[in-house]
Amino acid sequence: MSRFLRENSSDAVARATVPELFFDLVYVLAVELLVARLVHDLSWHNAFEVTFLLLTV
Repeated sequence: MSRFLRENSSDAVARATVPELFFDLVYVLAVELLVARLVHDLSWHNAFEVTFLLLTV
């Protein structure tokens, strides 16, 4: 796991890379689509589906 972490130096400015920003955007879009699905059809079945999918995301 440590090979995926950046080295921490006190004088360096931490900047997000393009892939990190892309995956953040995909995550936010997935959550937004699930919430929109729940708002569109508010039922127990859909609530359980959306909850399960949010837990997997």
